[in-house]
Amino acid sequence: MSIRLPSQWHDREMHWHAHRSTTVTTTKLRRHHTPTAVLYTPAGGATWLANTIAAHSTDAVAVEWGTPWGVLIDTPGSDRERGEYALAHGGSVDALVLTTTGQLYLYLDPYNPEQCPEHRPQDTSVV
Repeated sequence: MSIRLPSQWHDREMHWHAHRSTTVTTTKLRRHHTPTAVLYTPAGGATWLANTIAAHSTDAVAVEWGTPWGVLIDTPGSDRERGEYALAHGGSVDALVLTTTGQLYLYLDPYNPEQCPEHRPQDTSVV
């Protein structure tokens, strides 16, 4: 049984800029930095987030998710589904990965064509 995803992201022609940092940043500051990746679907964004978390999971102590509905502590196996659902609403997602060696902050910031005319879904140079 699969959950039907909301269509806000598609209706608004959204895409997401993915950022990875060892310090807390704001959306306003991140706008001035080249994203780690540009993602055009909720599935793509959720996959990037889940894969990035998994790449650091050997050191992970906990993962804290920020979604439009508040902060959640991660449960195993739900990274991709949780991210995809939140992104399909056209919102942002951030995650804090607490490791034995420090913290890793992951951000997915939503943009529509007016906010970021540089990236379009037909642009195949980015994922």
